[in-house]
Amino acid sequence: MRRTFDTLFAVSTPAPEDVVADNGQPILSRMRFENPHKFLEFYQKQLSRGIVGLRHPHPIAPGSAFTVIISPPGAPNQLRLNGIARRVSLRPDGAYRLRLSVTWTPTDEAWLDGYVAGQRAAITHGQQTDTDTSISGSVITDGTGSWSTPPAAAAPRRPALPTSVEIYDLARRLDRIDYYVLLGVPRDVEHADLQARFHLLTRRFHPDLFHGRESGLVSAVGRVYRRMNEAYAVLRSSERRAQYDSGLAQPHEERQVRLSGDAQNAARRREETPGATTNVGEFYWNRARLMLKTSQGSTGVTPKPVIQEAIRLLNTALVFEPRNSHFQTALIHLRGQLR
Repeated sequence: MRRTFDTLFAVSTPAPEDVVADNGQPILSRMRFENPHKFLEFYQKQLSRGIVGLRHPHPIAPGSAFTVIISPPGAPNQLRLNGIARRVSLRPDGAYRLRLSVTWTPTDEAWLDGYVAGQRAAITHGQQTDTDTSISGSVITDGTGSWSTPPAAAAPRRPALPTSVEIYDLARRLDRIDYYVLLGVPRDVEHADLQARFHLLTRRFHPDLFHGRESGLVSAVGRVYRRMNEAYAVLRSSERRAQYDSGLAQPHEERQVRLSGDAQNAARRREETPGATTNVGEFYWNRARLMLKTSQGSTGVTPKPVIQEAIRLLNTALVFEPRNSHFQTALIHLRGQLR
């Protein structure tokens, strides 16, 4: 599901490298970070809250569309986010301060989670060696293709990097093991446990931690890390996870240990066009959506009474469809706007 954030947090950030407006098109903004500490500060105070702060030499109308391209330090990928100007204010120097709410896809979010975890691990712990075994509780293979975590003898201080043998072995078996085995989680893993496990693995397998090592090892850990991101993006989504589990349940010769790109895209489209399963639920769901859509003024801000009424309608819809995850997600989002 595409996540949308509207909370504003007034914090100054590095100015974008350039901001270019194009008639009838979203305003393009580029942000490049060279200092990991500055990027992590920006992530903590703004990006993790769905906010981007910009400066612009000319006034921008609230509600203007933006495309923000963010280049984190040392990252091979860029984040390309869609945003809306929610607040515009004049700075003492005559420029304008903008506050954007931005959206991203689950794939972007999974990549960003892993990148941030890797940067924090690198900054906190520095480069570690293959022989670092100072922590009990590191992920190991037991020779059967499953993963386990031995009991901790003491409070863990930091996760050890995987050995070269472990990385090469895992890279070799990538196309034979399923996402659950890859991440070391049970089939019925809850979202919170899945997220915690993924964050632990990113602190061990993030490619930035292997900078300067032999090219074969860097390539192998890169393949493993990309597959872990793919696995997390699928399993954290109820729609994609259900489709993936269906493929795993097929006879051995038809069993699919990966969810194809086409299947992921189809599931993502279904997630981004949520609906109802009963006529009554659909009635209240559509009323809430229509009310929210038509009540925004030129500033793009929805009045609080409208949000409260939409919450009431969604609560009514949940009476008829208590397990509808789309209704539940929309309620969480709307309640957050009232805080």
